[in-house]
Order: sequence, then C-alpha cells, then structure tokens
Amino acid sequence: TKPDITSFTGTPTDIAPGDSVLFAYAAVRADSLKLFPTGQKLTNAVSGSLYVKPSAVTTYTLRAYNSAGQDSAKVSISMTSVVPVINTFTVSEDTIVVSDSTQATWGCARVDSVKLNGTLELAPAAGGTVWFTPPASGLLTLIAYNQYGSDTAILTVRVEVPAQVQPDGGILHYKGEMGSSQQFPQMRFKVVDQFA
Repeated sequence: TKPDITSFTGTPTDIAPGDSVLFAYAAVRADSLKLFPTGQKLTNAVSGSLYVKPSAVTTYTLRAYNSAGQDSAKVSISMTSVVPVINTFTVSEDTIVVSDSTQATWGCARVDSVKLNGTLELAPAAGGTVWFTPPASGLLTLIAYNQYGSDTAILTVRVEVPAQVQPDGGILHYKGEMGSSQQFPQMRFKVVDQFA
C-alpha cells in the first residue's frame, strides 16, 4: 500500500522576509520523507516538525515514499508585506484607430522590474509613461516583479479600422426626386469624423 500523508501544515503561511515557518507533518506507511524544494530528508518518517526560513515566496512539497509508491502534500508560503503592488495602470485612449498610439501610465511600489504584455520592459520600474502602438484589440497586461513575487493589472484596448467610402462600381448619384431624369447636382461622398 502506498504511503499517506495525513497532515502537512505551515505556521504562519504569510511571513516577512527573514522570518521562519514551522512545518508540522504526519504520515503513515512511509519509509522516508523529503521536503522540497530543499530536498531535505526528514529524520522521522511518522510525524514531526521543523523550522524553515524561506528567502522568497515558495510552495513547499512534502513527499512520502515506500516500495509501493509515494504521496505528496503542499503548503504555500506568501510574503504579502513585501510583494510588489501596482498602484496605477491607465491608458490615455482605450479606443484608437489601427496604427495609432496610446500612452500607458503606471505606478508601482516595492518593484524591481515591470513588463507590458510580457515582452516590453518599462523603465523606470516604479512608474512613468510610454507611448506604444497596440497591434490589435485585446488585453494589456502589466506585471510588476520582485524577488518575493509579482502583481498584475489588466486593461482592455480597442483598435478600430477607420471608416471608408467603398467604391460602388462607377454608379453616379444625384440629388433630386426619385425616378427623375434630371441629373443635377451630382453628389460626392466622403467620411468625416474625428480621425479624418
């Protein structure tokens, strides 16, 4: 029969950098136990506790082994007091014409780096503005990073194709009474709007 981890807890699960977490565990039918990502082998394969001092936001996995197989359990440790936070993320225009630009503004705290849509690294990371041209309508994703975690903010931008007068095969249009033979005055059409 495979081993069974009956209990695996961490106290506390939200800490400040430099603090320790007390892990407590219990298992049955286990020949050995290991704690990952450290790879530390636990001396007691039945039950026990140990202190760990995480250096970053980490998910710890306890694995129990015997000749029939293995079992695992997870505990995530967060550091909400030091993870980055996005305070501001706006665009000057959320609806633009194709090939036009919009200006993004951002402001962050406790941040080492910031990326827009996963590729464009913004500087300074703490805040600023940048002009960019979205290739198509969709979501803009801003992610702020530091060694303890990340924060994400999302906006929607709409990219429109400007209105156009389509050719109608050379048909002429005149102003007047329907069915009249009078062909004057001839009408011309153009699209006029804020983007013209």
